[in-house]
Amino acid sequence: MKSNTKSTYYSIFIASIICFLCLQNSYAQTEEQITESQENNQRLIRKGATYVGASVGLEIQKTKLPGGESEFNFKLGGKAQYAFSDYFAFGFNINVEGYRYSLDYIPSMWIYALGPSASFFIPTSTKFTPYISASGGFAQILIGKDTLTEDGGFYSGELGVIYEINHFFGVGLAYGYQKYTFSNDVPSLKAGGFALGLLFSF
Repeated sequence: MKSNTKSTYYSIFIASIICFLCLQNSYAQTEEQITESQENNQRLIRKGATYVGASVGLEIQKTKLPGGESEFNFKLGGKAQYAFSDYFAFGFNINVEGYRYSLDYIPSMWIYALGPSASFFIPTSTKFTPYISASGGFAQILIGKDTLTEDGGFYSGELGVIYEINHFFGVGLAYGYQKYTFSNDVPSLKAGGFALGLLFSF
């Protein structure tokens, strides 16, 4: 009778160990699946991420410039921002714009601009994320072969949408508007146009 009781205890003990190991393995698999699901569902636009972006834009329209008009302008832009939430990011923005006079083959006027920028995102259930961005700060203009240089300021706004390739990389299309104000004899300038961009998230 005692032998049967001991055998029963041993069987229960062994069965308990097997059940514990099975539950532990199942729990580990569940945790792994949850982690993998979270990684797969992680968005490009998210709280705590740092964004680095670059864009290039073209503008084919008449723009009044000091000494004439420009019919073809291009813009290179870069930004670095930190996302304080899923909806808001703040950082710095830099722009380089080249303006070609109507009778010139290469740009003869350049504008360099640098300042803080803020972006407001509108999260959706799709891979598309609309956003609004604003920036302002210091600007410098270089004009002509004699390189006339004037300092000034600028403000700009941008309305666009980002398509999320994955949670590290996205592409975007935006329309931007800029206004530059300079000292002395250089009048203020207004410019606007579409730009294609790339956005990296870390």
